[in-house]
Amino acid sequence: MTSMTQWRGAAVALCMVMASTPAVADLPADAIAKVGDQVITMHQIDTMINSSAVVGMTIPAPGTPERNQARLTLLDKIISADLLYLDGKREGLGETPVVRHDVKRYADSTLAHLYKQKYLVGELAVSADEVERFYRDKVDTTKTELTDDLKLAIEAKIRKARFQERIATMRDRLRKGSKITLHNEALDPAGDPGRTPETVVAELDGSPITWSEVSTTVSIAPTTAKRVEMVDDLIDNRLMARKGREAGLAKEPIFQARLDEYEKVRLINLRRDQLVDRFAPSAEEIRAYYKENREKIAIPESRKIQMVVLKTREEAEAVKAKIDKGEITI
Repeated sequence: MTSMTQWRGAAVALCMVMASTPAVADLPADAIAKVGDQVITMHQIDTMINSSAVVGMTIPAPGTPERNQARLTLLDKIISADLLYLDGKREGLGETPVVRHDVKRYADSTLAHLYKQKYLVGELAVSADEVERFYRDKVDTTKTELTDDLKLAIEAKIRKARFQERIATMRDRLRKGSKITLHNEALDPAGDPGRTPETVVAELDGSPITWSEVSTTVSIAPTTAKRVEMVDDLIDNRLMARKGREAGLAKEPIFQARLDEYEKVRLINLRRDQLVDRFAPSAEEIRAYYKENREKIAIPESRKIQMVVLKTREEAEAVKAKIDKGEITI
């Protein structure tokens, strides 16, 4: 693999070239580097700098040498991450069952969130007429002036009430037309020791939901009622994800961008862990190193004695003789 120093030099050179040449047709106008098919833009780097609380850096002022140094530092980090990502793809990590499972779970979660926001909660716009009406009906207009700050407060109050109303009816609206069955007895904590992974705990439109699918989440709950509540939430999320796909949300750019970013980060972390594991010595290597370097590692046993008290003079003289001969050191 190319060293980070070489990549950094190449990326800096590319920055200089791209700054002095017309924009490449298939690249963003502010592109400064490309690693494989991964394009790095100035906007991406400046966004990371301005999010210094996340990356652990101070925010240097634009146009300063410190700003440029921060850009180079982040460029190194992005290049390293892109190399790990591309290496992970070449190794086929993206097709492993664990990664596909994680990506599917993230996709479902994101689709559920998007569907909830777009279709179940929807727009919560509050009109000026609604604010005026609330002011006249709910506020003592003789004592309180309708200022801009009060308008904002009233708007927030109306929006909150509307949100709570939609959330209260969300489950009924979401589940309309679906057949859902919960087997409460299969969620009783008392039955955990003898329950098999294939035990059906619920059904959604004829499709079983088994204990193996929910056990990791619900097993921490101490009561059947709490477990039923958690399975209900899981069913809601599955319905929202399914309806999100049916509504075409999986084709929207915001969803694709989030999914691509998640998969990229997942592969980066997985590949980094694999490479780090390669540097970990085996038990045999540790034993061999210890055997060869035992004298450098081991600390000889020693004691510092200020006084030795013995029962008889003869014993004392015998010890003194050993000390004089070097058989005992002090």
